[in-house]
Amino acid sequence: MSELFTVSGIVLHKTDYSENSVIASVLTDQHGLIKFIIRGDRRVSKKHLPQVDVLRRLSLTFKHKENYELQMPSSVERVDGFENIAKNYKNYCLALWICRFLERNLHPFHPIAGLPELLNKALLFLEEKGDEASRLSLFSSFALGFLVLEGLLDESYFSLTASHLKPFYDFVVDENVNSFPQINVEDLQKLADWSKQFLISQNFHLPELPFSL
Repeated sequence: MSELFTVSGIVLHKTDYSENSVIASVLTDQHGLIKFIIRGDRRVSKKHLPQVDVLRRLSLTFKHKENYELQMPSSVERVDGFENIAKNYKNYCLALWICRFLERNLHPFHPIAGLPELLNKALLFLEEKGDEASRLSLFSSFALGFLVLEGLLDESYFSLTASHLKPFYDFVVDENVNSFPQINVEDLQKLADWSKQFLISQNFHLPELPFSL
């Protein structure tokens, strides 16, 4: 017997499935990555507008079917979203990069504690900050945070081996920390490059960005 779930999460990626439907990859707060086939969402009329788009938070109710790659929700409601990020082109591209990175590297129904909170904090930051230094800081912090949550780095690394990175780690784990230390752009660039190479060394797939960080 299928279990009835109600979940909330952020849309990481969507693709057209048929004339009226889409497949949406959603990072849910409760169960990690789930892929849904959402029927009728491409239909547009005066009484119906699409609910599903990348960077939107949805609430979905569905009967979980074991061993099925795609789940089919009985109801889909838009909760809120981060569409304001699109006002800054580079911020928007970085937000899409983060979402695509997660969509390509996570396994369905394998939740990682703290990851939804990390994504939410990163997107809130991109809504508010628009300069190059902020993007470099956010990218590095997200990458380091992801590696910590995956168990590939631990707190002692930041306290002992790389104490200069501790403020970026604190941004991830401390909800009261909402800014980064003042570091020149050249050093931030080196940190971003190191973060990318570390992700690659751990065999994570990195999407392309339309500009260089």
